[in-house]
Formats: sequence, structure tokens, C-alpha cells
Amino acid sequence: MCKYFSSAGRILSMFAFTMFSALLLLGCDSSSTLSDIGEVNAISVPETREGKTGNAMAPGWSTPQRVRDINVGAAPEVEVFNGKLHIVYRGQSSNRIGHLTMNASHVFSTPVVLSDETSGQPALTINSSGDRMYLAFRGTSGIQAPTYPDGHADYYYRIGLKSIGLTGSWSSTTVLNANGYDLRTAHSPEIVPNGSGGVYVYFYDGVENWAVANVAQNGNVTSVDDAGFQATEVSVYDYIGRRGIDFPRVGGSKELYIGQVGNWEQITGVTAKNGPTVAVSYANGVPRTHLAYRGDNVGVGYISPDRSFTGSIGTQTGATPAIAIFNNRVYIFFKNDNNNELFYTYKNL
Repeated sequence: MCKYFSSAGRILSMFAFTMFSALLLLGCDSSSTLSDIGEVNAISVPETREGKTGNAMAPGWSTPQRVRDINVGAAPEVEVFNGKLHIVYRGQSSNRIGHLTMNASHVFSTPVVLSDETSGQPALTINSSGDRMYLAFRGTSGIQAPTYPDGHADYYYRIGLKSIGLTGSWSSTTVLNANGYDLRTAHSPEIVPNGSGGVYVYFYDGVENWAVANVAQNGNVTSVDDAGFQATEVSVYDYIGRRGIDFPRVGGSKELYIGQVGNWEQITGVTAKNGPTVAVSYANGVPRTHLAYRGDNVGVGYISPDRSFTGSIGTQTGATPAIAIFNNRVYIFFKNDNNNELFYTYKNL
């Protein structure tokens, strides 16, 4: 069975099934890196066309707009870096990762398709010094775990990681490897900065358990530990200035939680089919968390920092929505529930 090492010297098993060891060993070979992809540059193009995605929007939210002519095969991810809002997504017609940006004038760049392929939602974060953006994703070649009592079985995929600086192009892709074995995840990974130029990568290692890998700037995994919580889906975010890492999560019965390990707060009256995702704004230096989620009725849900608004904003989605704070606006990007078109909406802060 593949084992992970931790900074405390504790050995962690990747999966809870002892019978899975033979399968895992067959899949523990390292993969070659992928080719570089050029940087995306903004050009002046029509921003979007209006989309018909649902009922009347909640007060303050804009009419949903189509993002160019992009169709997606999974939930998008967004991050603000180097003065632009970056959007990455899995394409509909292939598993390749697409990347485009929005500038301060709200103009989208031409999408660039990377050579990397993913079977889920990509993840983005900025390192602690703010000069590098990291992209983590689940690969497309999985190995099957033993079947659960309810009849379903998870597939576990390698984790790819690459980055881009303030200038230049994307780095080559590193497959995360600890102690000679590739790390694998059943769900899409999440990432946050580790304070040392690299990132923490959170991944699902079986039976709702999440693990966290500490990855140096050069892509080397320095430790792997138990993340300290169980969840069906998580969104990990970080306050500017390293004020702490929090883990919103969806429990097995679809309750929505936010907080820190060992100190969870349930957001009452809210159930979620997917999500949540989190963005942080600041008012007089005080961090304020904004949450987006896919409701149990597939509506795009939003929770304001003061909880004065909790519920659907008036449109529907087929996957977890992505949320970001950019240019004094709260943006939500989402996959349309009726088809695979990529849309966005926003409200002013």
C-alpha cells in the first residue's frame, strides 16, 4: 500500500481499504510533465451576450451574461491575480483546461486551451507573496477503489500542479509525488498558499476523509497529513495576511458549514447540493466572507457576510458556482443548468 510521510513522522494510509493496496501500487508510477502554454493577453472584444438562465434576479444582482461562447464540462474556478480576474474551466468537448481573463474594464480575453486534461473542477490560488498563481487539477486516468456497500465505487486520480508568474508563461505540470508514490484524489483538489511561496493542496483520500499536502515552490511535496475533517465537498480559502485557513463544507445530509477545524458553524436554514465556494472582501481591514453554493433546488445560492441575504439569487446552475471579489464587485460564474454554457452575474460591494 502506498504510504505518505508527514513532518511529524506519522505514516498515513491513502485509503481505508486494505484490499485496495494492490490496485494502488499498480497506479503509483510517476507521470511526465506536460508542455508549457503561453500567457493569456486581454483583447477588446464584446463582453458577452445576455443569457436566459432563470427567473427574475434578486435585488442588486445583474442579469446573467454568457461568457463569450464557452461551454464547460464541469464547474469553473476563478481567482484575481495581477490586476485581472482569471477563469479556468474544463471544456465540454474535451477534458482540456481552458483559461481566460477579465480586465478592469470588464473585457474578456480570448480563451486559451492548455494541453492539460482534467476530470473535474480546476483549483486556483495565489502564493503568499502575490507573485505567482497556482493551478491544481485532478487527472483523467483513474484507478477504481473497492465498491461501497451502496454499490458505488470511487476512482482515484493523480494530482497535477502548475503555476504562472507576473510575466512569462505557465510552468510545466508537476504530478504530486510523496515518498516515491503519486498522490491520488477521488474529488477535485483545493489549494491555498502555505506562507513559504508554495501551496497546501487538499485532496480526498477516501471515505470522506481529506488530506493536505505541503508543496514547496519547486513542486516537491514536503509533508502529507490528515486535514482534520470529513466532508463530501470542501472549499478552502485564505485571508490576506495569513489570518487563517477555513474549511466550508457540505455534510452528508447537505447542511452547510463554515469555520475552522474543530470549530464549525452550521449556517441554519440552508441545504446545498454542491459547494460552497468562498471569496473574501475587506471593510476597514476587517475580512468579510461571501459564499456561493448550488442549492438543493439547483439554484445559485449566495450568503452575504452579515447573513442578511441567504438563498437563491434567481438563476440556476448545473454545478458548483465560483465566486470572486474583483473591481469592487462580487462575481459569480456558473455552468447553466439547462446546458453547458458558462455564465456570470455580479453585484456591487
